[in-house]
Amino acid sequence: MISRGLIQRRMRQAHFWLGAVIGAQVLLWLGSGLFMVLFSITDVRGDHLRAPQPTSYLSADNPLVPPEIAMAAVNFPAEAATLRMLHGEPAWIVVGGSQKVVVDATTGQTRAALDAEAIKALAEASYAGRGTASETMFLEEGPQEVGSSAAIWAVDFGPRDRATLYLDPTTGETKKVRTPLWRAFDFAWGLHIMDWSTRSNFNSWWIRATAVFSFVFGLAGAGLVAMRLTRRRP
Repeated sequence: MISRGLIQRRMRQAHFWLGAVIGAQVLLWLGSGLFMVLFSITDVRGDHLRAPQPTSYLSADNPLVPPEIAMAAVNFPAEAATLRMLHGEPAWIVVGGSQKVVVDATTGQTRAALDAEAIKALAEASYAGRGTASETMFLEEGPQEVGSSAAIWAVDFGPRDRATLYLDPTTGETKKVRTPLWRAFDFAWGLHIMDWSTRSNFNSWWIRATAVFSFVFGLAGAGLVAMRLTRRRP
């Protein structure tokens, strides 16, 4: 027959070793969680560094070319055309497969591809910080912090209010703003969900196993407390 003392001793051992195994991760959970709640999500996203864009309206005095003409202006099989206001001017965004072209909605002519100088000017118009543009780079593959592998322009600003603005190579629109705070927050999020590579999978086996061990750790502690409270006194 297993004695009460042996059960209590085994529970103490299990509680000790489970605490040693999961203790570090619990500290990471608490520390990363504390860091993340200290900052506003709008500051993390860099919304305060986005300059407000003026509202533009279509004029009834300037008729627009129909989408059929815009789609016929491109040199690939067009699938759809969307009317947008780009930098104060109406434009058709014509897409087909993985290709995308901007067609002037007033003339029906395709717009020239944006070069580094044009991208830098658009980025400066979209930036509301106190820094200056220091480097403009075209990336054939978007980095992980953008959330897309599609080609994109990156414009760095600093030294004050450091940020990287990522712009669409076709439309010149600012897609993402990434700051040192965002990168620190992203690192803390990876520690919190135990996904140190992509920092997007919060259902990994690592976090599931740790959650199970944490639950067993809690049960062992509760069992020890219950046994101590119900211990017979001489």
